[in-house]
Amino acid sequence: MLKIYKHRYHLRYETAPKGFQGPFFRGVLGLYLKKYLPQKDYDHIFNTPTDNKIMKRYPEAPKGFVIDIPYIPAQEMELNLILLGKNNNYSDAFSKAVRDLGAYNKIDIYYIGEEIVSPDKKRFTQSDHFSIKYETPVHIQYKGRIWERPEFHIIMRNTLRRVFLIGYYHYDVTLPIDFNRLIKQSEGIILKDYKWECQKITRVSSRKKGVMNIEGYIGISNYKIMSEICMDELLMYLGIVENIHVGKNTVFGCGKITVNQ
Repeated sequence: MLKIYKHRYHLRYETAPKGFQGPFFRGVLGLYLKKYLPQKDYDHIFNTPTDNKIMKRYPEAPKGFVIDIPYIPAQEMELNLILLGKNNNYSDAFSKAVRDLGAYNKIDIYYIGEEIVSPDKKRFTQSDHFSIKYETPVHIQYKGRIWERPEFHIIMRNTLRRVFLIGYYHYDVTLPIDFNRLIKQSEGIILKDYKWECQKITRVSSRKKGVMNIEGYIGISNYKIMSEICMDELLMYLGIVENIHVGKNTVFGCGKITVNQ
């Protein structure tokens, strides 16, 4: 399956920052990366060229990196910069940009190291239930609207699409995902209950010259597995998006989920 390159940093502030720091890191990181990358490479990272063969259905290529940072900030916390496939070739430039980010914003940033993640199937014991925790704002579109009720088949539709597109654009592989079969299978998994709330974040976009609104849901949902459903493949793909996030605005740190039994 896909190798995921996780570059781990430890952050130390004089005082704990206010609010979710994902959008701040994405914005400032983009500015500092310009110092260390040719314009062609910079444009490829932030505006990955689309392929007309598949973009009739998927209008935008996913970015090749993810910011993973806690939703609730602390004086000390960990930042994971996740580089996908070919984008790990730019790891030196990203590292220098993170170094500059810390120096200019009075943040002590220590590089812990690189971890190569190869998500395996999650191993569940004999049980008919599991839960998904939404740790940073998850924004999923379904039928043109933001996802307001966490039906399992909706998160699986977005999970399968994201994994396929990440593989296609950043690993040069066409994954043999049987969308119809897996979505039909996921429709048989029942939403038992959920508790979440919509979070809205405002950031100033220097590129778009205006204010950008980010929104998504944080919370937890619980599911019941029907006895005839085999979870192996579904759990494999969920294991991947646990590491690369799901939904919109993943480069801002949104879309982090954790699957638990």
